[in-house]
Amino acid sequence: MFKSILTWAQRALFAGAIVLLGYCAFVVLDIWTFQHREAKALERLLHYQANTGPVAAGSTAARAALPIAATPITLAPVTLAPIVGPQRFD
Repeated sequence: MFKSILTWAQRALFAGAIVLLGYCAFVVLDIWTFQHREAKALERLLHYQANTGPVAAGSTAARAALPIAATPITLAPVTLAPIVGPQRFD
């Protein structure tokens, strides 16, 4: 009885180890593809920047040169009064 429990525990741990090794391989592959994709994007950006020349920092041409529209993000104010506790009005 005890030997069969140990055998099944050994099999379960071995299966878990294989699953974890597969997950590690997936993460390494994901990291490699991300770095490769971002390095290509950086090279494209640097090549584009080298061909266009210097542009003033605040000009519309500088904003148009960016591959992604640089729009400011505005956030609504957050109130924590209902979360923290009841409000007191003295």
